[in-house]
Amino acid sequence: MKSQVRSSWLALAFAFVTLAFVASSVVAQWSAREVTIHARSLERNALPSVERLTSARAHLRHLATAVENASASPMDVVAPLHDVDEDIDAYLALPAYPGEPEIFEKTVRPSLDRMQQGLTSLGGTSARAAPRTADVLRAIDAADDGLRQLVVFNTAQAQGLATRIVTVRKRSMRLATALDAASGVFAVAAAALVVRGVRRQTRSLTARADELDSFASRVAHDLMSPLAAVHLSLSAIERRHADDPTRRDIARATRSLDRSRLVVGSIYEFARAGGVVPPGARAPLVQTLRAAADALLASDAGAPEVVLEPCEDCEVACDPGVLAIMVSNLLSNAAKFSADSPVRRVGIRCRPSADRVRVEVEDTGPGVPPWLEQAIFEPHVRAPGITKPGLGLGLATVKRYATACGGCVGVQRASHGGSIFWFEVPRAPAAPSRAAAPEAVGRAGADGRPPPGGKEVPV
Repeated sequence: MKSQVRSSWLALAFAFVTLAFVASSVVAQWSAREVTIHARSLERNALPSVERLTSARAHLRHLATAVENASASPMDVVAPLHDVDEDIDAYLALPAYPGEPEIFEKTVRPSLDRMQQGLTSLGGTSARAAPRTADVLRAIDAADDGLRQLVVFNTAQAQGLATRIVTVRKRSMRLATALDAASGVFAVAAAALVVRGVRRQTRSLTARADELDSFASRVAHDLMSPLAAVHLSLSAIERRHADDPTRRDIARATRSLDRSRLVVGSIYEFARAGGVVPPGARAPLVQTLRAAADALLASDAGAPEVVLEPCEDCEVACDPGVLAIMVSNLLSNAAKFSADSPVRRVGIRCRPSADRVRVEVEDTGPGVPPWLEQAIFEPHVRAPGITKPGLGLGLATVKRYATACGGCVGVQRASHGGSIFWFEVPRAPAAPSRAAAPEAVGRAGADGRPPPGGKEVPV
């Protein structure tokens, strides 16, 4: 029940963080859109209007100066009048704010009309038309006053737009900050729930691993006495029956029993040490590989051909029983999945380096799918469609022992389509170095040992 409550709170926290992030993005986009609209109005309407109106007022002053000058020629009046008309036309082509056209029609338009009529009636004889000149100047002053009102109007619009831009930005920043803070709080809460759950799960897994190690230790301890009793019984049978067939069978059983006692003893010591390989542990590499291959061939009449490739004999920093378990698990796995192949062959090779040793077991089975190569070493993980018996614990055991020895495991696809499972473990210091002759590990001969020359004996 508590786990379900924690999961609900975790899902709620993540949902809120997601919604807060989306809302913050929407607010930012909406604010950016509003700011863009105001900035565009400021750029394309208010400021150009102020610029054109100010220019028109300046040209009106020039026109007034030309009208007042009695000695001025008609061309002195035409040029500024043309500039005024050009500025007014450009201003009228711009977008208008609400109420702006009414101001223009009420103040500027009538004054410009009177100014045009007065200039036409002057006819270039301003010295003899002083009253008409005064009318033109009054019309110019009225038009200038109207343009001034429009400048004030558009300046106020520009100030209002700038104020709204600042307000929108402040509002959006406050809202976005609040949403970010809320999402941060919920993210921290969700992270705390995750960390707490991971810690509990880790403690649970650690306790379970300790319990399994304790169970393995008890089982291994309980098996030691029956194995010793079986060994004594085989010795007694060998003394009473000295014929060759019986001695051969007893020798084979004794070797299997010795190997079983070695494995059980190693499991017992490994469990007692808390899943850690004891310091100074050493195991002969080639001897262990050969013994594991012999055991596979002796225990399974239908086992495929097992070939041990030439390998430098050395020792690895690993318990002998642990090394035997890793090799045996890989060999039995390879033999099981090569059973239905046209070519039934299992190859063993080792690749020693200065400080590590890599052991590879190659089979002729169907191979491991690429997407499963990492997960195949986890407990109870098996490839889909596999009907072979098994619990999916063999490769997981290899990984655990190899990791405990300070090594690693892996799998890769063979050139012929099968799989190459491998593990690496540290090499024992001061290891003796001698080359091993090529050999093929065959089935046991009449005396329970591999036949001379390493030739395989047909079944």
